[in-house]
Amino acid sequence: MERLAQLLDELDFETSDNTKIRKLSNYLEGVPDDEKLWAIALLSGRRPKRLVSLKQLRQWATELTGIEDWLFEESYNVVGDLTETISLILPKRVAKDSGSLTFWMKFIIDLKEHDPETKKQRIIEAWDRLGQYERLLFNRILVGGLRTVVSQKLLVTAISRNAQIEENVLAHRLMGEWDPEMSDYHSLILAERKEDKLSRPYPFLISKNLENNIELLGDPKDWIAERLFSGILVQLIIRQNQLFIWSNDNELITDKFPEFKQLINLFPDGTVMEGYMISYINNQPHSFGKLQSRITKKQISKRIVKDSPVVFIASDLLEYNEEDIRDKAFEKRRSHLEAVISKAPISELMALSELIEFKNWQDLEQERLQSRKYFGEGIFIKSRRKPCLPVEHGEERWSWKANPFTVNAVLLYVAQDIRSKHYTFAVWKGDELIPLAKTNIGLSTEEMKEIDEFVKDNTIEKFGPVRSIRPEMVYEIAFDAIDKSSRHKSGVVLYSPRILGKKENKLAQDANTLEDVTSLLTNN
Repeated sequence: MERLAQLLDELDFETSDNTKIRKLSNYLEGVPDDEKLWAIALLSGRRPKRLVSLKQLRQWATELTGIEDWLFEESYNVVGDLTETISLILPKRVAKDSGSLTFWMKFIIDLKEHDPETKKQRIIEAWDRLGQYERLLFNRILVGGLRTVVSQKLLVTAISRNAQIEENVLAHRLMGEWDPEMSDYHSLILAERKEDKLSRPYPFLISKNLENNIELLGDPKDWIAERLFSGILVQLIIRQNQLFIWSNDNELITDKFPEFKQLINLFPDGTVMEGYMISYINNQPHSFGKLQSRITKKQISKRIVKDSPVVFIASDLLEYNEEDIRDKAFEKRRSHLEAVISKAPISELMALSELIEFKNWQDLEQERLQSRKYFGEGIFIKSRRKPCLPVEHGEERWSWKANPFTVNAVLLYVAQDIRSKHYTFAVWKGDELIPLAKTNIGLSTEEMKEIDEFVKDNTIEKFGPVRSIRPEMVYEIAFDAIDKSSRHKSGVVLYSPRILGKKENKLAQDANTLEDVTSLLTNN
């Protein structure tokens, strides 16, 4: 329990994916198999149902410590997390040996058999045995508030290194519903299965961003172009009358799209198509936010399928009649793809990618500039004659992004955590500045020092680590997409916000309005 609690605390402040993977792998190397299984279950979102409420936990902790409500509230305002506040106010533990992760998971699951008063006594006894970080982990598991500090992809990579098993095989083994109480590490992770190769995708070739002069690509006749939409690059696999959908992060996401099972009967076995899964609402592509909110759900209900419809835009064929055809030129693969789709009734769930006609690079540049008109993010460029093999990576496909959206916003808040600073920018709504975006991307060291100096003399209020400053500094903020959001005061969320630079000639009153920002919704 102690090792996992310490690991989660370290991962919470770690920004490097490689370091996260290394720490996870080291943890798995040093614990017994039963604890590995519970850790994998917790990190992949398989947690016991909430057994007590936050209100109960707070009440029991304040009764135990005798702390006044006002003092607890002040502590909560500084810490910012209720379960962490509770873990911090508790007396020092009595026991030295807290017990294993397996012991505590069984302890927590056993609580469901007890009445509230017995639960209270057992939880207080647990607090006496646990250290600060262990209490935090224990509290979060109790109330169902354990956050996922690593992606499924990073978790699979770490397990892969530890178990010496291919990542896509592991992803397949971890898919679907499995119960750590009813499983064991060997049968779930280590034991070979006949179906491991059944779902295996081909290596994804990720396009490079085109930053140089496009004319360096040579003759335009050697290339084809498609619209680049905001979505997820996926492989849709149909083998032995089963469907598998993999993201380019090597994550098996079939369960996020239950409506796609009907495609099994539309295409022959041994069909692997590559393309983009995009949000598609009112007969047009939508921003990534709607799709993202869907794929982060643990369970996909019929209501979610109805409210967040998607379409698979097929752009390439990698396996045809059970034959790997990646060594063929794109023109040949495309003709096979068109043939496969033409023989199947076109479903509302998928479409063939539309090729853009252009005679020269200037024509394609004009198409790129009109990307927003088509609810796109830019242009996807592929070589006509090259195969789709890893050795060709970087030569076959390019992404030519549309110009980003930009707004002028006022710096309103500066927050300093243990590892970094975060800056909140705002725009006008009438006479009020409304927070629009928080980011720390784009500022140089010198620019951050300039802000630090300004904060020293111009702080209005302090809220724990947050400083409210005089609204005088204006910055240009760029972002790739925008969507409506009920969780933000502005009513919108910006995707990939970054700071382009300070607008030296702008005053606060010159910043954009919220109306300016929301007008972009119709163009996104």
